[in-house]
Amino acid sequence: MTYKIATKRSPLYVSLGVGTHRFARVFESASYQVLEPLRVWVEQDGYGVNFGLLYTYKPHKSPSSFEWNTTVGFVKGQYFTIFTGIGF
Repeated sequence: MTYKIATKRSPLYVSLGVGTHRFARVFESASYQVLEPLRVWVEQDGYGVNFGLLYTYKPHKSPSSFEWNTTVGFVKGQYFTIFTGIGF
């Protein structure tokens, strides 16, 4: 489950969950928009702490528009990672 917490500047998003396979343990995360369209994020995935920057590009404001995300960060606080994805 994810909650949006209103702040004066930008919303803070916090998530908590438990799953199967990779996320068989409890996990939690938080992200905060520091500049449009950049957010900082941190998560504890049950195996370690991960953190980084998230860039989100959405060409249209309509709900049916796609969204492109790219992240640069560290897994377990030590392994540099870059990943990207498109959501519909």
